Amino acid sequence: GWLRVTAMTVGTWKGEKVWLAANYLYTRRTYLVKPKKALKKGYLLGGKVGSYVNAGFPLGVLCVDDTVLELNQSPFRGTLYAAPLKKIVGVSNLLDARTTSIGLPEDNVIGPVRDKDDLILLSREGRVYRLPLHPYILK
Repeated sequence: GWLRVTAMTVGTWKGEKVWLAANYLYTRRTYLVKPKKALKKGYLLGGKVGSYVNAGFPLGVLCVDDTVLELNQSPFRGTLYAAPLKKIVGVSNLLDARTTSIGLPEDNVIGPVRDKDDLILLSREGRVYRLPLHPYILK
């Protein structure tokens, strides 16, 4: 049941609330976890209901409606990927399921965080980047 989580958020899977817990160091997967089941068993993977391969080193993940926005840092450049949750779990790979990806304004940003209709990214030096959310959310 050991898992080192590098990013985590809450989403909805098949009508139920799930945690999306990203791990890169051991499995390079993002897990969908039923919170009640994980808490009852006492470990995160005890509530696992699905997973997908992430694209790089996930530093942040946000779920808005059915869209997963995953911030990945790679050795070359950080990228924010957007993909429908249903499609990711179905094909099991974020890179194959993504509908869009954008380069980041700086290599060392953290986030994303949602603020109404915007995505917020923060640089390690404290610069705030605001991006419109609507181009990345799938209808």
